[in-house]
Amino acid sequence: MGEREAVSRWRAAAAFPDQYAWLVFVSAMDLMLTWLILQLGGREVNPLADWILAAAGHGGLVVFKFAVVVFVILVCEFIARRQWRTARELAWVAVIISALPVVAALAQLVHAFGPGAW
Repeated sequence: MGEREAVSRWRAAAAFPDQYAWLVFVSAMDLMLTWLILQLGGREVNPLADWILAAAGHGGLVVFKFAVVVFVILVCEFIARRQWRTARELAWVAVIISALPVVAALAQLVHAFGPGAW
């Protein structure tokens, strides 16, 4: 099977592969920046994620955050079978919402260390 066929099969298997890739990317960035902020003495500001971090450690937090990603993808796929446009919009909203903590973490880091520290 060639590369084009593999991509075509992936697109047929998933309703919104581009949005899902972005969702995984920003979620991974959120995890990495959360870890960095915790290493620098900061804290997790999401109360549920903070509770999971305290109860299950970093591994539990990783499982939780990516379980949320899987759940969102499954919901989008379910809705896409009935209402394509609504599901596509939901996928983009999920990407945007997931990107907000990344932007906030980057802002925190720039504020804490100043632009000249980099």
